[in-house]
Amino acid sequence: MGKFCPFCGKELTDGVCTCDTFKAQNPQLFATAEQAAAAAPAAQQQAQTQEAPAAATAQPQPQAAPVQEAAAKAPSNNVFAVMLQLIVKCFTKPITTAESVDESNKFSALIFLGCYVVTAWLLMVIHVPGVSISGGYRVSTAFMFLFIIVAVVAAKAGIAKIFGRGINVSYLALAGRLSMVLVYPACAFVAYFLFGTFAGGFANVLLACGVIFWVAGSMLVIIDYLKEKSDDMKCWALIATSAAAFFTTILLVAIFGTALLSALVYSMMW
Repeated sequence: MGKFCPFCGKELTDGVCTCDTFKAQNPQLFATAEQAAAAAPAAQQQAQTQEAPAAATAQPQPQAAPVQEAAAKAPSNNVFAVMLQLIVKCFTKPITTAESVDESNKFSALIFLGCYVVTAWLLMVIHVPGVSISGGYRVSTAFMFLFIIVAVVAAKAGIAKIFGRGINVSYLALAGRLSMVLVYPACAFVAYFLFGTFAGGFANVLLACGVIFWVAGSMLVIIDYLKEKSDDMKCWALIATSAAAFFTTILLVAIFGTALLSALVYSMMW
């Protein structure tokens, strides 16, 4: 074939020229080289594809959280334990704690209400020196007070629920929130019987403070419950719930035979 290309005159390299005419005349000399060059990118891409899963597999996997840690963070299923937790929290964040009552802990809050009224009933039935409850009417007065507490909470929750139609909070959960606001009044009521034996005036002040806290706290809980509603709706709801508590108290006091003046005094507590 010679040392020079017969078509372009360039010197041949290993008997081959890279001009187009030489390639066209001798295709068999270039087929293997062109196929190898074309196959090189595909082989490189395939190698990268195979390396990717291997790298993903080699990455360290996150370790599962210890079972004990998860169990520690899980909410307690004991309603009394949850009730105690709510009571303790109420002493630092009373309104926030009351507003945190939902479907998961509503029964704990309602159990607290039951414990409060039973304790109040027992304290009023037992004769405590210095506490002015007539012996002849002690039992009936205790029952009246018990029913007033439960009925006022139920009435306020019911009226607020009517104004809060469409809000995803059940009636029992709302009643549980109002019940938790009674933590301070409950403490004041117990203190009233403890200190009434030697410091009647101070005990009366504690009882009045507990009532004031209940009135203000229950309003704040209802306002928070109706936070999606307009301010006008909240205003009417507060008026309606207060009126319901007022007339509920008068009705129960009248049923138990106490004078109308006493009924007005009791109703002012709500």
